[in-house]
Amino acid sequence: MHRVRAPLALLFAILILSATGAQTTVGAPLALGMEVRVPAILRVSVGGSWDSALRLSGYLGAREGGARSFAIAPLAVIDLGKVRIFSNCDGRYAISILSRGGGFLVGGGAALDTAAAMQAEGRIPYSLILDGVPLQALEGVFTRDMAGKSAGGGTLLDLKLVFPDLGEGLPQGLYGDTLTFSIASR
Repeated sequence: MHRVRAPLALLFAILILSATGAQTTVGAPLALGMEVRVPAILRVSVGGSWDSALRLSGYLGAREGGARSFAIAPLAVIDLGKVRIFSNCDGRYAISILSRGGGFLVGGGAALDTAAAMQAEGRIPYSLILDGVPLQALEGVFTRDMAGKSAGGGTLLDLKLVFPDLGEGLPQGLYGDTLTFSIASR
């Protein structure tokens, strides 16, 4: 038994001495590298939360629709509030705002679900202004190109709705649309 312990003790001592020597050996500096990847984050919100939809409700003529609706008038500019974007990307991205009504407020309010219902009711064209930049709908989508990182809590952009000269003959009543916001890198 002593014969087995002696070689094991000798082997153990050699290992300890070589490990200690390896720790105290002075040689060339050791360079370590680390790579961390942070995924690209692009987010857009309206109404103070990270929602992506905004319902528009306006009235023409006698007031209807409650306190959250706005008056529709020729050449009027309506403040719709703030849009918050968050980007940790240096590159370009686009904010797209899809209008369910194709860039029109549709008579009967935002509850109209079918194309036939939209055609049967009055339609009022509008454009948007996002942080001072006028946007026109192209096939029902308003788009704004942007670039760069936002501040820590995101960047707030003013959103306004603008009516052209409306002319005569539109039926009085409630008009509406739903805007859906998205953001994507270019």
